[in-house]
Amino acid sequence: MVLRYIWDDPEWPAFHWDAGAGTSALTRAARLQGEVIGAVRHLSDDARRRLELDALTADAVETSRIEGEILDPASVRRSIARRLRKTDSRSGRVHDAEAIAALTVDATVHAPRLSRSRLRRWHQLLFAGDGGFRTDEIAVESGPAGAPRIHFEGPPPGRLEAEVDAFLAWAGGPIVPDPFIAAAIAHLRFVTIHPFSDGNGRISRAIADNVLARSFPEPTRYISMTRYISQHREEYYGVLEQTQRGSLDITAWLLWFLEAYAQAAEATLRIIEETTNALGVWARIAPLGLNERQAAMIGRLLDGFHGKLTTPKYAALSKISEDTALRDLTDLAAKAVLTRQGSGKKTTWILAVPPRDV
Repeated sequence: MVLRYIWDDPEWPAFHWDAGAGTSALTRAARLQGEVIGAVRHLSDDARRRLELDALTADAVETSRIEGEILDPASVRRSIARRLRKTDSRSGRVHDAEAIAALTVDATVHAPRLSRSRLRRWHQLLFAGDGGFRTDEIAVESGPAGAPRIHFEGPPPGRLEAEVDAFLAWAGGPIVPDPFIAAAIAHLRFVTIHPFSDGNGRISRAIADNVLARSFPEPTRYISMTRYISQHREEYYGVLEQTQRGSLDITAWLLWFLEAYAQAAEATLRIIEETTNALGVWARIAPLGLNERQAAMIGRLLDGFHGKLTTPKYAALSKISEDTALRDLTDLAAKAVLTRQGSGKKTTWILAVPPRDV
């Protein structure tokens, strides 16, 4: 018998993988996760809250971007902030930003055990309807309508009830054999079952986050795997399709998932380092008595100012004359906050404050 997809296999879902190939990837993911935990604990409570909010917002925005839906990050951030403060009491069909914020916080922060009612609730947040399973055949396609390329077809509707029950009996219970592997399998297994007419990708990524959050409640709030997946969308879909059309050996998918987690953890560590550096700069310059314009410009430079800072650019951004801009910049140089490079019209200004000189 020729198998089209892994759910056709009589042994489904008895996945197997090369444990030896995954050992170094698992070790790396765990090590970087530990580094994130250690780095976060050195942050102030305020910086920790901002980092958490940034990661959850990235998760919410990017999981929709992967599916081609663009959300306003500011709206999502406000929605998540409300839910983290537990002041949001909305119910029923809500704005897209509110819906994805609610799903993200519930999956990652509240991290309940998975259940059919939980999956239905998440689907109701994303789409109007009762959260019921699809009743038709479904295919993931791309290309022109007349000659689409079929990437994947889900199991027939008659199998969905039993498939979801079996999935929940496994995913809703104790997390085995390893949280990272369990999260990767949960993601793959749910998106392969494809029980809903829409939203299976977003919900499968939320499920993976949920599995990780139940095992690692602290780091999961700060590490956004979804941001990495969004940045490597074609690779993500490619390895999923390859796995779903292959055998029950899911080594390639596990390695990709673990690499995504490791890369996401490294991105978090870079953000923490930038945050720590910025806090060091502010601590160093706090006693120097900068005016509002100067402080605003230092903030821009710390946030990743694009291009070179010149006197005319400072004047335009601060809405002041170039003479006043030059006095501000010269004062910052005299206080060893900025360094002047070049001369005349080619003069540029760069940060000179040692970031850890606290």
